[in-house]
Amino acid sequence: MQALLVEDGRTDRMFHRGILERAGYTVREAANGYEGWEAALEQVFDLVVADINMPKLDGLALTRLLRDQHRAPTLPILLVSSDGDARVREEACRAGADAYLVKPLRPEEFLAAVRDMAGGRA
Repeated sequence: MQALLVEDGRTDRMFHRGILERAGYTVREAANGYEGWEAALEQVFDLVVADINMPKLDGLALTRLLRDQHRAPTLPILLVSSDGDARVREEACRAGADAYLVKPLRPEEFLAAVRDMAGGRA
């Protein structure tokens, strides 16, 4: 299983990568939404995990691109953010995210969300 991890924070990226790899994913990293979009055009993924607040192209815009212009519009997308405001969560849903979690993430919470989106395969 292939996961695309789009996160500008190095520490968060390492944390998320470790959990995804323990769940059986091969992880490709991108440091911003634009790099994530380029990766999605080059490779097929089973899951995308993206931060909302990133330079160049934020996670909401990346999600919209994946939903509107990508060859796999049903690709599971998990958005994460340090902002727990209900309006941000609603915007994530409108953009097409399948799940939304607030940082800091607990490993078991993150893994449960990934498993739910993968239909229990992870």
